[in-house]
Amino acid sequence: MRLCDDATAHVRAPLEAVRACLHWRRNSAYANADFLDGYGYCELLGPTGHARDASVAMGILLLAPRITYPPHQHRARETYVVVAGRAQWCHGDGGWRVRSPGDRIEHASNEPHAMRTTDEPLLAAYLWHDHLHEPARLTT
Repeated sequence: MRLCDDATAHVRAPLEAVRACLHWRRNSAYANADFLDGYGYCELLGPTGHARDASVAMGILLLAPRITYPPHQHRARETYVVVAGRAQWCHGDGGWRVRSPGDRIEHASNEPHAMRTTDEPLLAAYLWHDHLHEPARLTT
């Protein structure tokens, strides 16, 4: 997946510079889900990250344009910060809400949440606070 528009120009160069070193992944629990071609994450710090840590996982999530990352949940408490791109997020029983660069999104343990992009990709930083070895699972 590639960042390719002016909205992400300020992060494209640094990511391109380290692209060969980044290990992009997909959650194996999402096998055969139809959004996988436009979804990936890179754990920078954590149990399987570039830097190893058993107590926290931090990385980046990339969603291509026009992708819905369907409702899912996990035991880990999660914090996202939108780095580039505008996307819609929903969590719990709430509706979709547009989030922009600099916005912070919190998800409680086992709180269902979803994201969707429109015409631009989303780059977001994430932090998992606990339960690092229990993967997210789709709820639909």
